[in-house]
Amino acid sequence: MIDDLIRVAILPSGALLLDTALGGDTTDGLSATARARVARAFRRGPGHALLDLGATELDAPLAPALAFLRDLGRAFVTRLCAVPDLEEQRERVTVDCAADERARLARAVPPMEGGEYVDADWVAARWADVNQAFADEIRAHRGSVADWLSAHHQS
Repeated sequence: MIDDLIRVAILPSGALLLDTALGGDTTDGLSATARARVARAFRRGPGHALLDLGATELDAPLAPALAFLRDLGRAFVTRLCAVPDLEEQRERVTVDCAADERARLARAVPPMEGGEYVDADWVAARWADVNQAFADEIRAHRGSVADWLSAHHQS
C-alpha cells in the first residue's frame, strides 16, 4: 500500500500549506503513524503543526521543508523548557524569540515552495502561532507540563 506523503509550501500570504501526494520515489521521513499525527496537527493550525514537529519528531530524518519547520518548533520547545516557572505559568507563558534567533531561522529555510516568503517577520508570526498552540494544548492537558512534554517525546 502506498502512503500519502506530506508536502508543505508557504503561500505569498505567509500561510503554511499542507499537501498530501501519493508516495513515489521521494519521502517525507515520517512513519505512517507520525504522518497521520502531523496531518491532524496541521488541520488544527500551523502552530500546532510546528509544536508537534518540534516536540515529537526530534530525530526523524525529515524532508528538508519539514525539517525546517521542525527546527522552528524545536527552537520554541527548547526555549519553553528553559522557562524557570513553567509549571506555574502553564498556558499563560509566552516564549520570546529574540531578533537574532528569528534571523537565524529565516536564513535556514531550505529550497522549498514559497521559501522566498520566509523572513524574520514570518518566523515571528509562526512563533506566535506556536505560543498560542502551546497554550491551547496545555490548557486542555490535565497533567503537568513535564508530563505533556514527555508524552510528546517518547524516546
